Amino acid sequence: MNDRVDENLRRRLEALIGSEITAVTPVDESAQRGKVRVGRRIAAVLSSRDVERLGIRPGTTLDARLAKAIVQCAAFDSALRAAMRILARRPFARSELKQRLEAREFDHETVSRVVDHLAGLGLIDDEAFAREALAQLTRRAPAGEHLKMRTLARHGVEPEVARRILAEESTQTDAEQDARRLIASRYAAMQSLAPQARARRLLALLARRGFDEELIERLVREATGALE
Repeated sequence: MNDRVDENLRRRLEALIGSEITAVTPVDESAQRGKVRVGRRIAAVLSSRDVERLGIRPGTTLDARLAKAIVQCAAFDSALRAAMRILARRPFARSELKQRLEAREFDHETVSRVVDHLAGLGLIDDEAFAREALAQLTRRAPAGEHLKMRTLARHGVEPEVARRILAEESTQTDAEQDARRLIASRYAAMQSLAPQARARRLLALLARRGFDEELIERLVREATGALE
C-alpha cells in the first residue's frame, strides 16, 4: 500500500464511519488475511493478527479511531509484503531496502517500522550483509580497501558499520599480499608487452580493485621496473 492507495483506503473508511462491521471473511484458504466487510462492501483487507489485535468482529462500530488504526495496519502489512518480495531476490542492507520501499511510495514512517521489524526478526543484518558482500567481491579477485568501501556504500551499508567490518577483516588479511597475488595472477599474460605497457595495465588493474595508490606504485615498480 503506497501513499496513493493509503489515501484511497482512508477516504473509503471515512465514508463508512458510524457503520457496523458485518463480517470478516478469509482472503484465501490460509486464513492469514481477512476482508473486513461493511454490508456488501470490502472496507479493508488486514492480516488476521491485526483483525484480532484491533478487536474487529461483526457488530463492531467503525469509528475514526478504528479507521486510523486500520489504515496504519494495512500500510504496514502492504509494505512488509513488498519488503519480503524484495528480500526473496537477494539480501539487502537496511538503507538500501528503505530506498527500495520508499521508491514504491510507501511513507517514511511505515518503511522505518517495517525495516525495524525485519531487523528484529534477523531477516536484515547490515554486518552479516557487509561480510557477504565483501566475500562476493573478493571471490573473483583480491580487492583493496577503497573498492570495498565503495561497494558497501553502494549497497547502503552505513559508514560506521563498513569501517568496523573492514577493521575486523584487516586483522585477517594483508592488503599487500592480496595485491601481490593479483599481480601474480595476471602477470604471465602480460609477458609479451613492453615494460611500460605492462606497468600501465597493472596500475589500472590495481586501481580498479581499490588498492592504495602508494602501494600500487611500489608494487608495480617492483614488478616491472617501469616507473623510474
